[in-house]
Amino acid sequence: MRRWLGCLATLIALAAVPASAQADVPDNDNFSGSGGSIVQANAAGSVLPHNAPVQWSIPGSDPAGDIDEATTEGGESLTCPAVGVPYGKTVWYRVHPDVSGFLQVRTTGGDAVLRVMSISGAGAPEYGNSLCADDPDDTSAEEIFVSLQGGPGARYAVQVGVYNNIAWPSTHLTRITFFRDQDLDSTFDASDRCPTSVGPTNKGGCPDSDGDGLVNIDDRCPTASGSSGLRGCPDGDGDGVANVDDRCATQSARARDANRNGCLDYAKFGANVVSMPNSTLFSRFRRGFVRNGVRITRLTVSGLPSGTLIQVRCTRRSTCRRQSKRGRRATFGKLKGKRLRPGKSVVVIVSKSGYITRRFVIKAKARGKRGVSRSNRCQVPGTKRLASCSRVSTVR
Repeated sequence: MRRWLGCLATLIALAAVPASAQADVPDNDNFSGSGGSIVQANAAGSVLPHNAPVQWSIPGSDPAGDIDEATTEGGESLTCPAVGVPYGKTVWYRVHPDVSGFLQVRTTGGDAVLRVMSISGAGAPEYGNSLCADDPDDTSAEEIFVSLQGGPGARYAVQVGVYNNIAWPSTHLTRITFFRDQDLDSTFDASDRCPTSVGPTNKGGCPDSDGDGLVNIDDRCPTASGSSGLRGCPDGDGDGVANVDDRCATQSARARDANRNGCLDYAKFGANVVSMPNSTLFSRFRRGFVRNGVRITRLTVSGLPSGTLIQVRCTRRSTCRRQSKRGRRATFGKLKGKRLRPGKSVVVIVSKSGYITRRFVIKAKARGKRGVSRSNRCQVPGTKRLASCSRVSTVR
């Protein structure tokens, strides 16, 4: 049916327009540009703008002529295998994309066949490297949308042919629009956050290498899947600190981590875990002085977490030897009845992994004074410096 209509239209056109009244051949009738200037979307070496359509009409001022008077040149291909339909009366346009992108060509005014192809180094159209469009249901317009590899020296030809050489009833109009898309991911550069990296449109044209829903440019850990709350980084111990920031990546510090470095902050022992109740005083008169002292009745350490190491030592060896126990509490019975001479001390040290070490000192007061004095100092594990417990920082 289509071929019959095409032949009928041709006969009517030939009968209606005498040869002497026919218009001139279009300037862009031949690919070589013979007979006039070569019609091109942009000059070689220039920028092909994004979404800035250019168009030409026939007849019209640029190029002048009549599409029905267009001819074909020797060697010009007039059948595209992809659509399998014949065409003629061809006109040509050239495109020089400075970057890659998508080319939209739309022709209106009659039944057309469109073909886009690369141009060889010798300047000839490469028909074997082409894409064609022909919609058999639309006899007044045709459109093709193709991707182009752009860059220095890139050049393409657009061939517009009249289907089966049918006479056109109205003005031929070709409109060429280029959409810059350097990575050819179908997200045009104008809205592509990553114009040189292939990515899906629903992610702004950006890749998500680890598939965690966060695109690489927003992902601190683009090759390791993580949560958006941690900017795409994993958290192996689940303490809310990303592995890349976690100094203790296998230890959850969620319960106690003031400086958010992923390490569990040190805990502190209580200040009253050591008691020495019911100790009695004694006095000796020696060399004209009264020397007071303390006789130990009982020494108890309690209120500690499980596994605490408790060590006791005296500043005078005759009073006691070093002892150590481990647990929540301990009573050191061997100290019962021992005397602390004036100025001498019993030292209790409690320590446990993850805790600030605490050193308690119970000291018999100097001569002329009665009773004991108590003090305690703290020490960060791994250091030797003792300091006031209120000033020792628990953060790691």
